Amino acid sequence: MRRLSGQAARMLFRILHGTTTVALTVALLAGTGLGVLAWRLGRGPIALPWLTARIEAAADRQLAPDRLRLGEVALAWEGFHSGLGAPIDLRLTDVAMRDGAGRPLMAVPRAAVALSLPALLRLRLVPRTIAIDRPRILLQRAQNGTFGLDVGTQAVVPADTAPAASAALPSPSRAPPSTPAPGASVARAPPPPAAAPTAPVATLPPAVVRSPGAAPQLDPAAILAELARPPAGAREPSRFGLLSELRRLLVRDASLVVVDRQLGAVWRAPHAFLDLARAPGGGVTGKARLGLSLGGTVANLTLTAQLPPGGQAARVEARLDRISPAALAGSAPGLAVLTAVQAPVAGTVAFDLGADLRPRQIALALDAGPGRVRVAGADIPITAATLRADGTPERIALHELRLTLPGAPGQPPSVLGLRGTLARAEGTIMAAIGLRFDQVAFARLPVFWPATVAHDARHWILENIPRGEARDGNFSFGLAMDADFSHLRLFEAAGTLRGTGLVVHWLRPIPPLIDGTSELRLHDPDRLDVVVAGGRQTGEPGQPAGLTVQGGTLRITGLSHHDQDMRIMARIVGSVPAALALLNEPRLGLLSRHKLPLVDPAGQLSAVLSVAFPLLKDLKVADVQVHDTTRLTGVHLARIVNGWNLDDGQFDLTADTDGLVFSGGGRLGGLASRLDGTMDFRAGPPGQVQQRLTATANTTAAALAAAGVPTLGLVSGPVAVSAVLTERRDGQGTVALGADLTAARIAVAPLHWAKPPGQPARLTADLPLVHDRLEGTAPIALRTPAAAAGTQAGPGRTTQRGTTQGGAVFGGTASAGFVAGRLARLRLTRLRLGRTEVSGDIGFPGGGRPIDVRLSGPMLDLAAYFTPRPAGSPPPPPAPPPRRGPAFTLAARFATVRLAGGESLGALTATGANDGLLWQRLHVAATVGGPGRLDLRIDPTATGRSLAVHASNAGVLARGIGLPATVLGGTLAITGHYGPGPTAPLAGTATVEDFRLRGAPVLARLLQAVTLYGVVGLLQGPGLGVTRLVAPFQLQGGLLTLTGARAFSASLGATAQGTIDTDRDRVDLKGTIVPAYFFNSLLGHMPLVGRLFSPERGGGVFAASYSVRGALKDPTVIVNPLTALTPGFLRGLFGLF
Repeated sequence: MRRLSGQAARMLFRILHGTTTVALTVALLAGTGLGVLAWRLGRGPIALPWLTARIEAAADRQLAPDRLRLGEVALAWEGFHSGLGAPIDLRLTDVAMRDGAGRPLMAVPRAAVALSLPALLRLRLVPRTIAIDRPRILLQRAQNGTFGLDVGTQAVVPADTAPAASAALPSPSRAPPSTPAPGASVARAPPPPAAAPTAPVATLPPAVVRSPGAAPQLDPAAILAELARPPAGAREPSRFGLLSELRRLLVRDASLVVVDRQLGAVWRAPHAFLDLARAPGGGVTGKARLGLSLGGTVANLTLTAQLPPGGQAARVEARLDRISPAALAGSAPGLAVLTAVQAPVAGTVAFDLGADLRPRQIALALDAGPGRVRVAGADIPITAATLRADGTPERIALHELRLTLPGAPGQPPSVLGLRGTLARAEGTIMAAIGLRFDQVAFARLPVFWPATVAHDARHWILENIPRGEARDGNFSFGLAMDADFSHLRLFEAAGTLRGTGLVVHWLRPIPPLIDGTSELRLHDPDRLDVVVAGGRQTGEPGQPAGLTVQGGTLRITGLSHHDQDMRIMARIVGSVPAALALLNEPRLGLLSRHKLPLVDPAGQLSAVLSVAFPLLKDLKVADVQVHDTTRLTGVHLARIVNGWNLDDGQFDLTADTDGLVFSGGGRLGGLASRLDGTMDFRAGPPGQVQQRLTATANTTAAALAAAGVPTLGLVSGPVAVSAVLTERRDGQGTVALGADLTAARIAVAPLHWAKPPGQPARLTADLPLVHDRLEGTAPIALRTPAAAAGTQAGPGRTTQRGTTQGGAVFGGTASAGFVAGRLARLRLTRLRLGRTEVSGDIGFPGGGRPIDVRLSGPMLDLAAYFTPRPAGSPPPPPAPPPRRGPAFTLAARFATVRLAGGESLGALTATGANDGLLWQRLHVAATVGGPGRLDLRIDPTATGRSLAVHASNAGVLARGIGLPATVLGGTLAITGHYGPGPTAPLAGTATVEDFRLRGAPVLARLLQAVTLYGVVGLLQGPGLGVTRLVAPFQLQGGLLTLTGARAFSASLGATAQGTIDTDRDRVDLKGTIVPAYFFNSLLGHMPLVGRLFSPERGGGVFAASYSVRGALKDPTVIVNPLTALTPGFLRGLFGLF
């Protein structure tokens, strides 16, 4: 047993030794063989022609009826170069696949495949890595969204293929059989018999779907699902497919054409590199480099991709190096908008792709360099730009689009920023965009504002705001467009910006507004407001100081229409001259068409001006609509009417293209007045009222006189006056003058007639105008209620110096005739002042000729004029110095002239000539005291003027002119002479003959003092007869001076000298009283002394001196008895006896 055991042991040893020797020998031989093989493979691939046919046969059976043809199969290993871990590859050349009809389906010049060893042990060809060199790849997306892949069979797409023509590119399935890929085998031996041993190949993966005779179509979802899984291993024998163990796909120096029929886009990359690596746990990371051919340039595009393990979506990020978007626009009609960007752009675009390889999320980060951006046909220069956006196919968010624009020379650049969203809904794309910018000069706006956007508004703003700066712009816009980005519509717009240092030509050729500040407010797509906060309206050189704009608005409407309209609303302050210059501008069409003769205007204004007009190049005056509301203060206008100035005016004025209305007040000619007016600028018939101006004043007659109104001293006290000017289109017009004299006192000094305050009275006159000149006949009326009713008043009452007032009827009518702007004739139809009633004509011939006055009437009442003032009344004020008035001639005729004391003249006629200061010639004739006559003449002489008066009834005339009723009968004769000049006294002699004195109280007291009681009795009875009175005198004003007046009668004789002052009611006379001759002649018959006392002619021997001094009504009478005997002393005093 032991021997057997030892033998067994020895046998086992020998077996083990032999086995080990064999194994070592095999291992040595295998290692040597592998080393030799590695050395050989290191020197280059090893051709395996025997394997070529077997692979083709196996593939033909698997892909029937399609056929695979290989040019050559070789074994290659790059371990000496890439590391010992490098796999052993099969090198394939001229790989081609055709369908049963011989049409090419795929052609690859060269490929390298690393096969899965576990699958190979199972007699399956499953690639683990695939490397393809220089393939021509055509990737297409059909209109329905399916993808088609063509490798090597498609002819080169023509270089001039346009995006719109991309749909016409031939489908790979339609490629002609005579167009094989370069290098493809077209004349090969028939396939080996089916019994020949072959190596099995993997079937097409479910990711590749094809119809018979058509090119393979990719199922992106299946591909991504497969690649997201870990590579298949030995533990998953059931996973058997082309991609099940694929760990890497490498494409080198490929020629790539991508045709997207949905976008109509064609992209070409003459040189492309792709490297996809599959992670052990599943998922793919990859990168690609493409040289996109864009016209004459090549854009380098770097792509990175990542498919997470188990994921159904991939993320692709593309980095673009300095490309011109305008060059990219030609690749697709949908990208034509990119032609607007003519600047180098670089950045990244990231896509999140779904299982169908359609983008689910996109993110852009782009930066541009200097260039231009075309917007609405205008090229906008930029120095830099930044774009940040992301979104989905349904919504894109623009986080930032920042454009840096070059500034004006010497100015900083402008920065524009945009943000917004772009959303797709129900076949419409909606966009919301926000725009911001920091500053831009108005002079640069033509560069940034496209000419086709709100063309009229752009033209107006660019032309009329040449200087200034816009700052802090902030705008938002809402847009809608069709799904293909056509039919762009702006449905929402809003925003603001500030403007400073503006120069605004708001209505050329009106001088511009300068140094303006404003805020632009965009309210909606149709309305834009420019709110002006300040500025100054300049004037032309030599023109008044300008206006200041405190605020206003320039409103442009119709932005969304072809034509726009402008409305300017401004709050303006400044000077009245500047405002008038503005209103006179022809383009406003206000005062330029209706000139106002305003002289030396001054004052201040505050106005709200509104000007509306269409933004047309050929703007006409009729197209401009103006409305102005103005407050004027401190207004001064020189010589606006009657030579009067307007001062301290305060007015409210409203004007538009239809008319002008103003109201206010001021001091007109020194009178506090209210002025109102309207002007009609509209076209109309000849009778249309074009302007109506009203002036009213509550003033006094003294103020009117001070202002130059010819009151003639007739009116005193309060007066309410008015004037209404009306002008018509045909040049006809009227000036309606009115004066309410109710509160005034009217006094006619020559008649001593007066209307007391409180008695109603109104004076009216309607003056005709023809083309701003007085022409025609003007009715004039002085009306009172009593006169209008035709009542007859009583005699009234007499006040100081007989002034008649109260209860007297007065009033009248007249007409004034004007020729060539001057008063030619005044016709008194009827004028009644109390009892005076007069009519007549007053002619104004002009040319320095005197006024012709012709009056007549039934009665002229002078009773009040001649009635003396009551005793004790204050003396009248001193007469003012005489002032020369207009020269006139007089021709008057009155049936009756009432005088004082109830006396009257009849059939009075008067003719004369007055030089405006004195009567140079006057002839008055009348009846007095019944059949008696009165004649009065004033005639010029070489040294002055002569006066001659003759009255056949001195007593009536004396009572009529207000002298005491002590003279009865007699004849009066006065001769006298006036010296030169208006203040020269009248010197002359008055002679009265054959009259009687009755009642004279002063004379009675004087006669009592000399005990001539018989004579006194005569005064108190039938009257003392006076044979003759001769009184040399001098009269100056109210002062009568007597020099040697003497009178005699059958009873006595007397002399007198001294003064009588009627203005002061004072008398200062002295003289001598001599009894009649028959008393003195008794002494002449006495013995011895008779001759001593004998009377002589002109002398007496018994007389008494006297003096009368004091008030006219009650003087002091003094008689001197010592002069009772005066022999011969009075000789000559009675030379008239």
